[in-house]
Amino acid sequence: MTQPPLTPQPPEGYNPQQPPAAPPGGAYQQPGGYPPPGAYPPAGQGYHAPGPPQGPYPGPGPLPPHVDVEQNKSYAILAYIGPLVLVPILAAKQSPFARYHANQGLVLFIGELAYTVVQSILLALVFNPLWASGSWGLYSALTGLLSLVWLFPLALAIIGIINAAKGECKPLPVTGNITILK
Repeated sequence: MTQPPLTPQPPEGYNPQQPPAAPPGGAYQQPGGYPPPGAYPPAGQGYHAPGPPQGPYPGPGPLPPHVDVEQNKSYAILAYIGPLVLVPILAAKQSPFARYHANQGLVLFIGELAYTVVQSILLALVFNPLWASGSWGLYSALTGLLSLVWLFPLALAIIGIINAAKGECKPLPVTGNITILK
């Protein structure tokens, strides 16, 4: 003789009209990372928060440094990509981390623009007469050296991007102590 299959019984106190209570530890999160009221056990029952709250900083005033760095890393990285230095200058005005890297990127960008002007003048006044006189070897050697100078700002930009991605505020070699943005 076979018995009919048993149907599972709901747990004691189950009410299908009422949502389940939040488990200890706050597994149910509201948007913004904060648990709903009553999700944690009463004080003194051993609950310890897992870390800083996720989401927008709820307090007044400037952001804490760790929140500022995490929220503005992408702006700090953009600061080292030529004219994109304007993005953090305009979009992250209140972030000390983004401002620091925007200053470094702006100094680097101004240096690159100045070098472009100097290179253009040298090409017009010195190198073109060399080309016209038939000194092609000297012309090629000098323009090659001028082109190698571009490796220096490229290296500085890469160093700046690495520092920004790590969340560090280290000055760049040579240009790091120049301040344009306050």
